[in-house]
Amino acid sequence: MYGPVRSLTEARGHHTADHQLASFGGAGGRHACAIAEALGIRRVTIHKYSSILSAYGIGLADVVHEEERPCAKTYDTQNIPAIFRGLGHLSDELQEHSSMRTFNTVDAHRFLSMRQLS
Repeated sequence: MYGPVRSLTEARGHHTADHQLASFGGAGGRHACAIAEALGIRRVTIHKYSSILSAYGIGLADVVHEEERPCAKTYDTQNIPAIFRGLGHLSDELQEHSSMRTFNTVDAHRFLSMRQLS
């Protein structure tokens, strides 16, 4: 876990040992000490409300539910209506899913993941 922190910090021309490590979350302090040691950081800052702030942030986050279904059709004028009908059915199923029932507004975003046949 400390590899990306070291890479990003050093890529910007800074040394990790010259910084403090800020910890958050309920078990963040436990992990931060090991990460700080591996990075050569001597000071870990833990806010007294870190676990509450973490839980509050989770409460503010968007709820995401993803659905996908394979569709082995060629993207051409003949199949386009069927492809978009399938996306519509999938979107309707998603909005009726039990995890979405507690929300007043549900936004559905439709994506096609396509590949080129050789």
